[in-house]
Amino acid sequence: MTEAWMPPSFSYRTFVAFFAEFAGGGPVPPRVDLSVVEAYPPSVGPQLLALLTQMGLVDADGAVVPARMAEVVRGEAARRAFLRRWAREVYAEQLRLVADGADAPALEASFAAFGYKPHKIPRAAQFFQALSADLRLPEPR
Repeated sequence: MTEAWMPPSFSYRTFVAFFAEFAGGGPVPPRVDLSVVEAYPPSVGPQLLALLTQMGLVDADGAVVPARMAEVVRGEAARRAFLRRWAREVYAEQLRLVADGADAPALEASFAAFGYKPHKIPRAAQFFQALSADLRLPEPR
């Protein structure tokens, strides 16, 4: 049985660096596998690959989805627009909580629905908060 996908619980800076390099660093390879993330720790690399799949940028076999990838390789503005749409979909509940004025503990509690182990919840919430700030989505109060 495979585990359900969960939003990232690693450093947002790692995500930004990887995504900018992957989507903005020259030709995108036709297939994506562990060699693309070999520079990252073993706990992060597989999360990055799963993230590309969840975003629809690569298929389950690691083949790049050209139509989706075209949305993110057109430059910084297009990449950020893509990430905003993705974040609004994935973090709909968290964004609603923030808009309703939820405090940090309530926001962290909402991450339990993704199936995180308790020690990963603060990291996942930190990723969300950094993503929200960077993309100018509603931020926790």
